[in-house]
Amino acid sequence: MPITPEQLCKIIGSESQLDLERRLKNCNKKPEYAEHIPIIKQVLDSKFPEWNKPKRGRGGSSRTIACFQGGEREFNTAKEAYIWLVECFGKTTPTLFTDDIGRKTREVFAGQITAENSVKRMFFAKSKEKLFIETPELADDQKNSHKLTNGWYANMDINTCENFERLCGLAKLCNLKHPDDWEFMPLNPTKQFLDARSKNEENKKLDEML
Repeated sequence: MPITPEQLCKIIGSESQLDLERRLKNCNKKPEYAEHIPIIKQVLDSKFPEWNKPKRGRGGSSRTIACFQGGEREFNTAKEAYIWLVECFGKTTPTLFTDDIGRKTREVFAGQITAENSVKRMFFAKSKEKLFIETPELADDQKNSHKLTNGWYANMDINTCENFERLCGLAKLCNLKHPDDWEFMPLNPTKQFLDARSKNEENKKLDEML
């Protein structure tokens, strides 16, 4: 059931520009969420005045190379490569996908936690509805989720940079090292993606020093 405009106002006040734009995009696809559109736009205009200006340097799907423990594959999209690696991680570490995955992902993806210390966007859940507890309009679009072979659902409302960052977190939970055990590399990486890789290398060095 769609949330009410009053409930929406309470939820979106602390959301990022990316979250608000995603919510707006999905509301535009669903007539039942039409009354949410002006509310979201008002918050975007207020918090992020530049949000609606054309963005440069954004392309479409990116062919991506993925490697796992000696095996290498090339995929048409980054999301396909992401899912393949998630499946590989899950098969290598069967205890990864358990009811405790919410706490574990909070620990490695702290940036996704709300002020109430609850998961705002689940990365993996036993149903696609549970992936988007506060954004039910996202669950209505099949493109936003993918059912894994173990029965869990993966949140696919993410970009290539987020693909890599989440893989880094999952790899940490599985005790897998990058790039020795796995790799994820678009053939035409953006600066944002390369910055994320550099940040991961810096974090890895810090972990080794501790």
